[in-house]
Amino acid sequence: GNTLLRGSPAMGGARLLNVHEYVSMDIMRENGIPVPKSVMAESVESAKKMYKEVIGEGKDCVIKSMVLTGGRGLGHFSNGFKGGVHLCNKPGDVEKFSSQMLGQQLITKQTGAAGL
Repeated sequence: GNTLLRGSPAMGGARLLNVHEYVSMDIMRENGIPVPKSVMAESVESAKKMYKEVIGEGKDCVIKSMVLTGGRGLGHFSNGFKGGVHLCNKPGDVEKFSSQMLGQQLITKQTGAAGL
């Protein structure tokens, strides 16, 4: 059979699969691996609706920017909003954070000044 050897990028290795976190969680879920409840939203209204339907009104959740880069939590958005990962633990947090994140470029140590 074939064997795939992969070293670290610093040693000339290559990343062979790039998927967003929500896609990888769907793959794990489909294969019986327990993962937290999650959904992907593309609008503030969708984020609020999915939060109520999937997570549950009044429950804590984490909202994350889905871009293929590391350092999302320490990054900032093109509108100046800080952090691509936020804990939502107060009423209105999902709407507040998603409205600052959606439609903006996230700039991290890995993206360069243009962001993603």
